[in-house]
Amino acid sequence: MKNATTHPTSESIWNAYHQNWLHTSTNTLYGLFHEHDGKRLRGFSLKKQDISHILPQKDPEEVTAIHFILGADDNKVCPFVTVCLGTHSRRHSVLQPILSSADEKPFIEHGASSIPYQFMQNLCQNWLLADNLTLAQSFEAVIGGDTGVGAYRRLNQYVLTAGNVNQALFDFMVNGRHNLTALDLYFGLDKNKWGDYARFGFSIVVACHYTSQQPDEVLRGIAMRGVKVMKAEPDAGVDSGYVALFEYISPCPPTCQ
Repeated sequence: MKNATTHPTSESIWNAYHQNWLHTSTNTLYGLFHEHDGKRLRGFSLKKQDISHILPQKDPEEVTAIHFILGADDNKVCPFVTVCLGTHSRRHSVLQPILSSADEKPFIEHGASSIPYQFMQNLCQNWLLADNLTLAQSFEAVIGGDTGVGAYRRLNQYVLTAGNVNQALFDFMVNGRHNLTALDLYFGLDKNKWGDYARFGFSIVVACHYTSQQPDEVLRGIAMRGVKVMKAEPDAGVDSGYVALFEYISPCPPTCQ
């Protein structure tokens, strides 16, 4: 995997990452998610300096879309974030891996939510405990086309914009970007989707770490959408403050082609 602290400017590099992902055989896909010592990757993280790079800290530049895109490089999964500014400008950043640790508990519950915290924990545990075949197949689903005839498709990316079903996370990242200290993408598997070939079994839990100075209007906006807000443990290895957990964001496909 390329150095996660760099931000290549060539669009061809990012396109190559993505094409490598799309053309990796399902039979070998699980190998992308394991380190040399056999540990399964728990997810990926975007640090403060990378957030500042992709999300402009000055308001005049309009953020129109945020893409979490799956990629592969050197036989390892290499997801990256692309932020679209206006109609032409794009900024990219790779993410840094989070190794599996079944005993890690980075948050304590704080406040009410319509999404059970235990369910989100179970998603991540399912990922760590799944066999390799189940893991690989979780990225495949039968997606209907214009003719109504479905075909197997590989999970492509997650698209966040102001006008789609993932607007809650888009608003949180854009409106509260000055206070974001880290962004973690934890991998998960949803057992409710196993056996349903029309839906991806893979799911992610997005943890947005932010300072206590996050604007009240941003917090009110996500609380109305059932987002879990938690207090970060002082010794959890993350900046002190709060964490907003987004249990589900809709994948592409089918939200895009």
